[in-house]
Amino acid sequence: MNDVRPGITQLGYAGFAIRDAAGWERFAEDVLGAQVVSGEPLLLRLDERAYRIALHRGSEDRYAYSGWEVRDTDALDAIVARLEAAGVTVGRASTAEVALRQVRELVAFSDPDGNRTELYCGQLAPVRTPFVSPVALSGFKAGSLGLGHVTLTCSSDLGALATFYRDVLGMRVSDYITLTARGPGVEGLFLHCNPRHHSLALIHVPGKPPGEVLHLMLEVNALDDVGLMIERCFAEGTPITRSLGRHSNDKMVSVYVASPSRFDLEYGWGAREIDDRTWSVERYDVARSWGAETTAQEIERLRTMLERLERYSTPSEGR
Repeated sequence: MNDVRPGITQLGYAGFAIRDAAGWERFAEDVLGAQVVSGEPLLLRLDERAYRIALHRGSEDRYAYSGWEVRDTDALDAIVARLEAAGVTVGRASTAEVALRQVRELVAFSDPDGNRTELYCGQLAPVRTPFVSPVALSGFKAGSLGLGHVTLTCSSDLGALATFYRDVLGMRVSDYITLTARGPGVEGLFLHCNPRHHSLALIHVPGKPPGEVLHLMLEVNALDDVGLMIERCFAEGTPITRSLGRHSNDKMVSVYVASPSRFDLEYGWGAREIDDRTWSVERYDVARSWGAETTAQEIERLRTMLERLERYSTPSEGR
C-alpha cells in the first residue's frame, strides 16, 4: 500500500518541555523573530495560527509531542480506525486537553518508538490578533505547509517506521540518507505529508535512544531573512552550531543555532517541494551539498586560513 487516504495534511505544532522559559522567550523574539504568547505553556506563533510551538515549563529539556493535522473529523476517524486495526491504543482527549491545544478534535497515541503523537483537526486561527514579528522579517513559510520539520533519533528498523507512517498515517517517504561519514549504521528516513520536502526526519544513530530531538526547522520566505538572523545571533551572542550550507536532499539553504534547550534550531530558505505525481524516492550518501560545517570544523578551517594569511603577509628574509 503506497498511498493511503485520508491522511495527515501537515505538522501543525510541536511541544517541548523546557527549563529556561525566559531564555526561550528572548531567543524566540530577538533571534528567530517569532511572536511569543505568554502563559503556560509559552506559545510561539509563526503565522495566522494560534501557535506552532508550545513550550511547557519543567525540570528538564525534552521533546514532548507533535501535533499532526487532518482535514476533518471524518479523516480523523478513518485514521483512528487504521491505528486501532494495527493494534495501537488511541486515547480521546479530554475537554481540557482540547482547549489547551486550541483545536476542535484531538486524539493521542504512541508511534513505534514510543513518541507521543497527536492527531487533530480545527486548530484556532485568531482573526483579530494577526501574526506580527518583533523583528524585520518577510515571514515564515508555514500556512498549509505546517510548522516546518522536526528531526528525531529513532530505532534501527527504518522499514517498520516507514510502514507505520505511510500505511497507517498516510504520509509518504521522501528519501533516505546513509551517513557513513558519521559512523557505521547512521541512516535517516525523511517523510512528507504535503509539498514540503519533509515534515518529519527520523535518524538512527547507534548508541542513542529514540525520541531525542536533533533539530527543529523553521523556513522563512527570503534568503535575506536567514542572513539577518545570523546577524542577530552575533548581536545576541547566540551560538551558531553549523554554518550556512545547503542540504543534499531538500536543497534547503540554512544555518543551525543553539536553542536554550538541548537541541538545535535550523533556520532556512529555498527548499524544494514535492509533487507526488512525479516524485521518486532517492537515497543519498551525504547530508549536505556544501557548507554546514560544525563549529569545531569552522574554527579549524579559520585557524588554518589565519596561519596561511600570516605567512603571506610576513616579509621574506633578505628582501
